[in-house]
Amino acid sequence: MPRDPSPLAHLSTGEWRLRPAFRTSDPDTLAQQQATDEYLIAQYKAIYRFAEPWPASIKDDVHKLYRDSIAVLPDGMGCMQAAYQCLETIHPKQPKYADEGRESLREKVYDVSVKENKFNSVDLMMAELQKRNLAGEPLVVTFDKKAKDWDFDPEKEVLKMFDTKQEGVYFFGVSVAKGEHTALLAVENVGGSQHVYWLDQHSKGLDASTEVTGRLGGKLGAVWKDPNRPNRIWPLRPEPLTPANP
Repeated sequence: MPRDPSPLAHLSTGEWRLRPAFRTSDPDTLAQQQATDEYLIAQYKAIYRFAEPWPASIKDDVHKLYRDSIAVLPDGMGCMQAAYQCLETIHPKQPKYADEGRESLREKVYDVSVKENKFNSVDLMMAELQKRNLAGEPLVVTFDKKAKDWDFDPEKEVLKMFDTKQEGVYFFGVSVAKGEHTALLAVENVGGSQHVYWLDQHSKGLDASTEVTGRLGGKLGAVWKDPNRPNRIWPLRPEPLTPANP
């Protein structure tokens, strides 16, 4: 039997209830309860495999990026650079991810890789996004060599990582074969149906050429099948709304 990739029950009701609804008319008590709940929910989401939606309109921005900026570069471009540019598009208020300045995501990943003698990979990129509360814990997808198949269907598990009642576009970072390749997933969740798109340096937009709905496992396997080199899929999140970032 495949192992259960989700040991914690997934909350997909769209409601976060941390305590019974006590009857109280004291505004200070209500405000304190609300503040505590919001803090605990944020902490829970930060460590759990939970993605949050972008507005459906983001699909046009990402499609234009890959069609006009990434796919047309001579000889394509590196998978990490494609990911940085896409992340810049969906996180426009963050320091520029692909810049060479010391505050950019690319330079922080490079600094860590040199300091700790680690491969400069998507795993380090996602670890930095987790620190910024822009990514959650990854789903780990391993290949069973004996069964010649994944331990579980990766696409079904990805679709459990968000609330399908909340329409929009969801994004995920993908470390293929322990960082051998970098990709992003975009999942369009509109009208009760989901469409999954694979985005790397060879993608030309969010269209039929990049859609892998029903075939995500096959796409992962086409890149690499190695039981000793698992794939990791991180749920991404929009920039949090704050008074300084409305």
